[in-house]
Formats: sequence, C-alpha cells, structure tokens
Amino acid sequence: MSASDDTNSGKYEGTRSQKRKYKFQRALIACDQCRKAKTRCNYLTDGLNCFRCKNLSLNCSLTNSSPPNKSIALTRGNALQETAKLIDREHDDVEGRQPPKKRVKGSDERLNYMENKLEHISNCIDLLLRKNNISQTDLISSVSPPISFETPIDSRLEYQPIPSTVNSSNGSGHNSASTSASAEDSKDTAQQPHDPFFHIESPYNSLKTTSSQLGMPFSKELAYAAKRDLTLQSIIYRYDIISRNIVTFENCVKLVSLCLKYYGEWISVMSTTDDDCTRFVADTRLRSPLLLAICTLLGLRHCDPLNEFRGGNKNLEFEILQIVQQLFSLTTYELPQPKEFMQSMVLITNYSMSLSFEHIYFDGWWVSSYGLIQFVTREMNVNLFLESNDEPEKIGNFRLWNHLSLNHLMYCISSGRPCMMDELRLDQCRNILDLADSTTFDGTIVAELSIVLSLYNCLQYQELLSVSEKELNSTFRDWEYLTEQKPNGDRTSMMFKFSKVMIYRRYIFQNRDKKELKEYQSILKKLIKSCDELITFGEKLDKVELIKLPDSYKFSFVTVATVLLNLEKMKIVKRANDHNAISSCITKIEMLLKWIDQNINYYNSFISSYIQLISQFKRTLFADNPLNSAR
Repeated sequence: MSASDDTNSGKYEGTRSQKRKYKFQRALIACDQCRKAKTRCNYLTDGLNCFRCKNLSLNCSLTNSSPPNKSIALTRGNALQETAKLIDREHDDVEGRQPPKKRVKGSDERLNYMENKLEHISNCIDLLLRKNNISQTDLISSVSPPISFETPIDSRLEYQPIPSTVNSSNGSGHNSASTSASAEDSKDTAQQPHDPFFHIESPYNSLKTTSSQLGMPFSKELAYAAKRDLTLQSIIYRYDIISRNIVTFENCVKLVSLCLKYYGEWISVMSTTDDDCTRFVADTRLRSPLLLAICTLLGLRHCDPLNEFRGGNKNLEFEILQIVQQLFSLTTYELPQPKEFMQSMVLITNYSMSLSFEHIYFDGWWVSSYGLIQFVTREMNVNLFLESNDEPEKIGNFRLWNHLSLNHLMYCISSGRPCMMDELRLDQCRNILDLADSTTFDGTIVAELSIVLSLYNCLQYQELLSVSEKELNSTFRDWEYLTEQKPNGDRTSMMFKFSKVMIYRRYIFQNRDKKELKEYQSILKKLIKSCDELITFGEKLDKVELIKLPDSYKFSFVTVATVLLNLEKMKIVKRANDHNAISSCITKIEMLLKWIDQNINYYNSFISSYIQLISQFKRTLFADNPLNSAR
C-alpha cells in the first residue's frame, strides 16, 4: 500500500476509533492464524494476543511465543507497543520526505466499504451470541472434543493429565445442559496436573500434625493413632479356620498354594513354593483370618471333590463360606483396615458371582465400592498417589487399587449402576506404568481399564454410534501394541471386542423400528461379527489365563450368547449367512463354558446354570421350527 493510502486509511481509522470498543495496534509480524487467513493482525493493548484470535478463541502464536508469566507478558506487550511507535515515527519521517502520491479514490472507497461491512457483521454476531448466552469458546471447542486415556506407546513417557471423555460433537442432551463457563473451566482443569496439597494439607491432616507436635493425638477425624479393639480382635481370631478345626494346617497350606498358583497375581503374591506358602499361611492366620479363609475357599475349586485335602467333609466349602461372611460383616466396625483386607476385597470382587451361594450373596458392584472406600480410608494421606512413597509398597498398593477399579467398572457396565470414583482417581491408575517394577500384567490391566472406561462413558450418554466407535478405536490404538505380548495380549483384544458388542447392542435394541433400513442391517452384521471375534479370542486365550479371568469377564461370554439369541427372537436377522454365524457362535460359547465348568469345581453351579439357561433359551426359541432346533 502506498504512503498516501496509509495516510488516507489512517484518517478513516481515526474516525472509526471513537466508536470501537477495543484499542487496536498493528502487529509487527502477523500471527500464524492471521497469515493463513490473509488478514490484518491487530493486537490489543496488553500485547498478549491478536484480536482475531481472541475473538474466535484460536491458538495465537503471539501468546505461545511467551511464557505464561504476567510480568514477562507485560514486558513483551510494552516492547511490542514501543516497537509499533518507533515504526510509526519512522514511517512518518519517510512520508514527510517523499512527495505526495496520487490517491486512488476507487480503491479507498472499496476498502472502507469492506471494513465497515466486516465490522457490522462482527457486531451482529456478538449481539446474537450475547442474547443466546453462548460463548465463542464453546463453539470452537465443540468441534474437536477431547478423548480420554490418550496413552503414549512408551509407558515411560512423561505423564499428561487425561481430559474428560464426554463428547460434545453429537449435540446430545447432556452436553447442551452444561454452560459455557463450566465447559471452559473443565477444559482448563483437565490440562493441569493433580495437586498433592489437597491430600497432604487437608484440614484433618493439619490437625493431626499439630496435635502430634503437642503430644495430644486425636482419633476422631482420620483414625489417627486409634487403638485396635482387642475384644473385636479376639472375636475375629476365633473365626480362624485352622483354630476351629475346619481344615488342618497342612491341608490349608496345600489349598492356599493352589489358590496362589491361579490367583496370586491379583493380590501381588507371586511365589508358590512350599516354604513361601507355609510362611504365608502362618502370617495370614494372625493378620487376616478373612484372607486365609478366602484363599482356602478358592483353592478348593481346583482340587477333586474326593481329595484328601477335604478331610472327608462334603460341606467344607459352605462352612468356610459362612466364616467368610461372618468375618466380612465384622470389618465395618474397624477403621482403617490392613493391606490383607484389601487383598481379600480384590479376591471377593473378582469372583463374587462364583462365591455367592444361597443366602450368602456378594454383590460385585457393592463389594468393589466398599473395597475402594476402605482403601481410601486406609490411605489417610493418600500415599498411593504421591511420588515420595516407597516403590515396593507403592506398586503393591497400585495393583490392588487398579484391580478393584477395573472390576468396579465392569460391574457398573454389567449392572447399569454408576461409578463410585471420580475421573482423577481413574486417571491416576495408569501411573503404575511409571514405576520400574511394573510388569506386562500391570500394562494389560491399565489397557483394559482404559477401554472399559471409554465404554462406560459411551454408554452413559445418548451419543451417536459413530462417535462411540471413534472413541473406542482411539483408545484401543493407544494400547494395541500390548496385543502382541502373550499370554495377556488376547485379553486386551477381547475387552475391545466386548466394548464393540455393547455399543452395537445398544443401537440394535434401541432402533428396532429401523430394522428395514440398510444402515441397520449393516450394524447388525457388525454386531454378529464382533460377537464371533470376542469368542474367538476367548478360545485362543491361554487355558491358565482363562481360569484366572474374573467372573465378570466369564459373564461376558454369557452376555454375547443372550444378545445373539435375542436377535433371533426379535426376527430381525434376514440373511442365511447371519443365521449360520449366530448358530456357530453360540455353539462355540457353549463349548467354551463347558470347558470352564469341567476344569473349575464351582459349588454354586456358577457356569453350569448359565449353560442350562442358554440351552433352554434355544429350545424355547426354536420349538416351532424343527429345522432350526439343530442350532
């Protein structure tokens, strides 16, 4: 632009400046966004970002080029203003030395007309947004919603906080209900690391520190320095299964060794040598009769009903189960509970369905919630989440916490009940991968936890199927490298397929009125395929790993069978190939369940009852069609 043009535009700029809300200054170097848009880059007087980026909530390179320090930002803003003044002064000097150039009236008029129009449009948009109480930040941020658990391939990479997994791109009711302020606040909060001050310097902990210094320890707030109830302890020790002659010490050691062989990994007890098992039984008798009873009960499912370990007692399981129930009921009277109690909660949560019998019922969702509550009560300073903790103790605590969290989410999905943990606590589950002693099994648990959390968030809200698919696929890609590691890799793939089954199941069952549409039939085919792939991974799973699976995982096979049979009941399957695929998949499920039932002695008919249910469902469904009854 010529000098005369600048002079002319400056005259019009001065006329308009009285009407404008902001005081603009021309940037020496345009920011990246303005260069892309090929437009002027005017920055505000604070010098932190340009007006266009601020107005459209864009990422301005002027802001990114300086650290978020107030004093530095002000200095930089002043420097920009001083630079602008120097340029204007030099420009005026040059203008004074040059002869005036001829004005191009048409160009000036067109430029001024366009500027006036743009200003008018901008004012209209601002007015509409203010009337509807909408912020431009919401409009921009809703275009690219964050995805939860964006975990790097290398687990040792620096930890980044996980944003909320709630999607806002589908226009669903739960998103529209949130205000612009809350959305912006949650976005800012998600980018910040958790603050240990919240745990360390809570009012209760401050009182604990002060009272300790004064020699006046309190015990009403955080069970600090609380004395154990000796009467209660004597009652608990009376329920020791060895002292009550329910099993001998030698037989108890053998049964516990069987339990630790299959389930020790869940409670961080890896060694199963005779000496270690003997020491474990001797120590656990004193520390936690509850844990000893549960380990003995789980060991019984891996020995023959006529085995000498039983001592000829056919009701041995039920007697031990009654002891477990009585000891479990006494735990509510003592806070905090020891580590052995947390190990007991993990085992009961993992196998709640196969441990329950008659009037003794363990609700997996409730037990896992209770275990997590007791865990936080025990960790008075929440040492689990602090970097200063001893690593051997910390990794053991992390494992117990992660196993409880994973099973809690699985029971939330199976029972349709809410999660009892906040997202920060779920986020911190993967910090175990930063520890040097973490194993492949720990990585598998975190991967499954990530996938299940994504599934839980998808099922919570009425979002589009395509959005749920993208979210699950993105989470799985973060952990896909674990699928190459055996024997746990197939478990991660199996959990991903289960998640796909659940989102397709929801779409198919909720949109029955669209069953004639091509899209509906396409998704129906995806559902059948995902069911078959899930069972295929279950068949490929190492047999020992199959036995180790928690009850909620085994129940997923039953879920797939009932989903497929309900598809036949709804009469929405059109193609013969799909009928055959369903028939083949159900047959594989029955064979898989029968193998589990034959290799684990369940005293409550946990698996055999489901086999009977599937068989009865098939007979009822195909009773009118003898040709189909062969399925």
